[in-house]
Amino acid sequence: MPVVGLTGCPGAGKSVVAGIFRDLGAAIESGDDIGREVVETNESIRNELADTFGEDVLDEEGNLLRRKVARIAFSSNSNLQKLNRIVHPYLLLELKKRIDNHRENDPDKLLVVDAALIFEWGIADWFDKTITVYADYWLRLKRLQSSGLTEREAVDRTESQIEQDEKIKRADYTIENNRMLKDLEQAVKKLYKQIS
Repeated sequence: MPVVGLTGCPGAGKSVVAGIFRDLGAAIESGDDIGREVVETNESIRNELADTFGEDVLDEEGNLLRRKVARIAFSSNSNLQKLNRIVHPYLLLELKKRIDNHRENDPDKLLVVDAALIFEWGIADWFDKTITVYADYWLRLKRLQSSGLTEREAVDRTESQIEQDEKIKRADYTIENNRMLKDLEQAVKKLYKQIS
């Protein structure tokens, strides 16, 4: 079974698509979850983030206030690069380890890696196939705002990644997510049959 990279711009719905793949029987790894884990389990990363963005990004117990870090990081390209330099090497090391482990120990099961920055990280060659989930710009912003972001934060998140058209062009497969959930489920089921 292939290892598939699943990407898309913020608000496109790639995590919803990953959930549908999971319901169909695929194994899922999430770049966001791995990023959270490496930060939570590595005190030196948290300390470096506090040194870079200020002590108030940690709570009294030394836990990272992720929303606060995100707000600071996505407010400028330079801050985002600082965040990425600190967290991404650890995240990518762990992600590669999990992909290799899956290929070795569970090769008969489809693995879908849900990660927004596959193309930005230059790791598309880690996967047998890549999928881009896409949706109209206004709809993506609306979804991000309904998840609790301000309009400015939603725009900042969207502008922090390469253009959606470029992600579509680079992907082996695409899934459109402008309509109802049942339409999305149908599209994912069809693709699951094709690639598994």
